[in-house]
Amino acid sequence: FARAIMTTDTLSKEARAEAGRIRVGGCAKGVGMVSPDLATMLAFLTTDARVAPEHLRALARATLEPRFEALTVDGCRSTNDTVLVFASGAAGGDPVEPGTRAWSALEEAFVRAGSSLVAQLARLGAYAAGSPTREQFEVKVMDLAGVAGAGGG
Repeated sequence: FARAIMTTDTLSKEARAEAGRIRVGGCAKGVGMVSPDLATMLAFLTTDARVAPEHLRALARATLEPRFEALTVDGCRSTNDTVLVFASGAAGGDPVEPGTRAWSALEEAFVRAGSSLVAQLARLGAYAAGSPTREQFEVKVMDLAGVAGAGGG
């Protein structure tokens, strides 16, 4: 599937993570509004966990939205950029509920898989955008609880 959705991409972007017996996998394509090869970003993440739709939506907003929203390659965003999340329940067992140890592990797996896809999109998107600096960096910010605009105040 990851290769089938490639349009302007030169390499497929895939990620996987595990949370005990539960698995999370994902793939993504395209990034950057570079004329003439416009590329809408599409990302698909799946898990075999049993998760209620409303909990899966909350999980995606908490773990994936901040990462994908922080991605920029050429300063432009497409109105069609999309992240889709699916849960099959194939792992069986009890439903994964917020506030449980299984939920925390599933959140961490989504963070790892989502972060990997974003890093791959950024790395390959910079090449596609003709960026003169083919470098990538990550900034980890801690203790900004009281700084306005930093998510804390």
